[in-house]
Amino acid sequence: MNLSQLRAQIDRRTGKRLDPLAANSFINEALNTVSSYREWPWLDALQTITTTEDENTYAVASTYSETRTVNVGGLEASLIYIADGDDYIGNASSYEYAIESTAGASEIILYPTPPTGTTVLHRFTRTEALMSSDTDEPLMPERYHAIVCDLAAGLFLEQIDPSRSEFYTARGNKALKQMTEATQRKTNTGRIRIREGFPY
Repeated sequence: MNLSQLRAQIDRRTGKRLDPLAANSFINEALNTVSSYREWPWLDALQTITTTEDENTYAVASTYSETRTVNVGGLEASLIYIADGDDYIGNASSYEYAIESTAGASEIILYPTPPTGTTVLHRFTRTEALMSSDTDEPLMPERYHAIVCDLAAGLFLEQIDPSRSEFYTARGNKALKQMTEATQRKTNTGRIRIREGFPY
């Protein structure tokens, strides 16, 4: 569902027509609650960087949350503190990186400076983008969008109908736990079972 459709679902749950800006705020807050609950597979992202001459600092996406791995020219890089990078002494057979965040923006810094044209693979976890346009859609699969609607309805009803607020919040949290279990079953690799005495 897009943002407009999510608002319609909240109106249906609450029995009231919310101001669009207020409804958007509740939806984004609920979506943020869901996205920060765990590292969902749909929040995995890959940034490919091609290095330029004498440059070791590159911007990351505005939805950046946390780095998972950095690969520089086929070599796995290790995370270090920025202060340690200031005095870095090393060689191109071993790369390290630091993340610097200032004024709401983040950059990845590579040590030492890779040769021009080196491919850097930055795998990271992203956040859900703030939705403001009626056609905006969450990254999370549509089959789970009802969770956002329930949580957002619970947020809206907190002041005017606490009992219904508790109902929708509890229903959303229950569905959130079920989504967690379903996602774990799909992403966890099953163990290979070998029967005793069975040739292999």
